[in-house]
Amino acid sequence: MKNWLIFLFACLALSHLACEKPDPPPQIYQETAWQFNYGGADNELARAGVFAGGQLYALGTSRSFENPNGAIYLLRIDTSGLQTGQYEFGFDAPYEGHDIILSADGQLLILGSRQDPATGNKDLYIVNCDLNGNELWSKRIETEGSERPREMLLLANGNLVVCGAVEREDSGDRDIHLTWLSAEGDLIQHRYFGGAAYDGAQNILEIEDQELMLSGYTDSYGAGDRDLYLMKLSAQGDSIWSETYGGEGYEEPGSFARTLEGGYITVAHTASTEPNHNMTALRLDDRGVVVWQQEFGGSEHDGGQAVYVKPGGGFVFIGRTNSRGAGLQDILMADVDDYGTSSLERSFGGADTDRADDILAFGNYYYIIGQSRSYNFGDNDVFIIKHEID
Repeated sequence: MKNWLIFLFACLALSHLACEKPDPPPQIYQETAWQFNYGGADNELARAGVFAGGQLYALGTSRSFENPNGAIYLLRIDTSGLQTGQYEFGFDAPYEGHDIILSADGQLLILGSRQDPATGNKDLYIVNCDLNGNELWSKRIETEGSERPREMLLLANGNLVVCGAVEREDSGDRDIHLTWLSAEGDLIQHRYFGGAAYDGAQNILEIEDQELMLSGYTDSYGAGDRDLYLMKLSAQGDSIWSETYGGEGYEEPGSFARTLEGGYITVAHTASTEPNHNMTALRLDDRGVVVWQQEFGGSEHDGGQAVYVKPGGGFVFIGRTNSRGAGLQDILMADVDDYGTSSLERSFGGADTDRADDILAFGNYYYIIGQSRSYNFGDNDVFIIKHEID
């Protein structure tokens, strides 16, 4: 009888253990290999980057060194975070650096702007330099109005196209502005698009048949205060179709890329679903139809800045957040699958304001490029994070 009771209690204990919910597996966070700031006693920032010769080239603006009014600022950094080069371009007026890409022969092409000291208007300024920062040529492209350049693209035919916006002197409004240049930076043509209010371009892609897909914003069209704007153009720059995305609130584009399946992914800011902005991501098919939309962030002000398309599927979004983190504003990273479901969200930053505007992948690491007031030698520094890919 005693042995039977022991057997019964043992069975009940095993049954209870079998019915208990097991502990969830621990969430695995990728490791940050390093994070460093770069700059001088005043103000530096980086907006974009590219890898060449196994090193990272980060492009932005500096006010600490040769031009206190602002120079185009190029940093060369190896994969250990060591700064191996620092170069500046533009000294006779205020300059800014906006984008950097590789030329057809593996050199660097820099998109900048130059502000006229007399009028305050900004012109496009293009620099071609080698991997040691030696300038090969530079071109200033003047227009009627003040330029707000955002991105430069090397086309399959060897020409360049720059997208952004121009504030028109005649009407006072802002229009989408596309500028075609030869491989040597000589002007081919300008094209303008928009309505009676403020409109602008943020990103541009070359797709099939040398057609272009442009992502930007519009105050002239759409459902609300400012909407996201998508436009397909012919190789000659003629509009084929356009579409707007957003609600009654304010939307602002961050970044735009092609998906592995031939559609599009965009990450942006939205205030249409709450009083404060969220980081929002929209996945579109090749005709611009929304496949899904997801939001990330919290109860405070958050927004999307950059996107990376993972070769095996899924996306990494980079944004800025006031809802989480250590300081006034932190960098937000969300790793999501093909359906926008997040497997990892984390923040980076310190006690002050931090922001990132680009993400690259090289080897087994992401490189997140931006600026920091939390970690600095002066007012604001270039801030780069090397982060392990899972």
